[in-house]
Amino acid sequence: MNVDQKTLDGLAVICYGIHQDLDAMREKANRSGAGRLAGDLETIRGRAVVALNTLVGVGATDPEDALRAENGTHIAPVSLHLMDTPANRELLRCLLLTMDAALAVDKERGHDGDGFASVIEHFAAGVQTEIYGPVDLRQNQSGAHER
Repeated sequence: MNVDQKTLDGLAVICYGIHQDLDAMREKANRSGAGRLAGDLETIRGRAVVALNTLVGVGATDPEDALRAENGTHIAPVSLHLMDTPANRELLRCLLLTMDAALAVDKERGHDGDGFASVIEHFAAGVQTEIYGPVDLRQNQSGAHER
């Protein structure tokens, strides 16, 4: 299926708006003492972030990058030699352990691929890509992935 760039970018902007709105709602819920609601909103916001990052991953323009360009602010890219460091490898190891635990919780709760593990997987995939290049984190859930 081919999606034109304008549609892809438009979907990314919508996901970014949802993410921003949910974050504001979560903050409001936290301030009002509605902790459970805040947690639910954070879960939904995390899913919006995963959707946004998936869209950007397949070619949509990142709305944050577009806003930075509009405002004249630019964040310099991180040099490759700073991505494969002991600290980044430790972060990946911890995220993978967390993802394994989250997968177990999701399984207990009957979530099939849409629970908390999907949010952790997104973060772990980003760090893993920085270090090793793209790899499917769930390809071997038996613990054989790099730790």
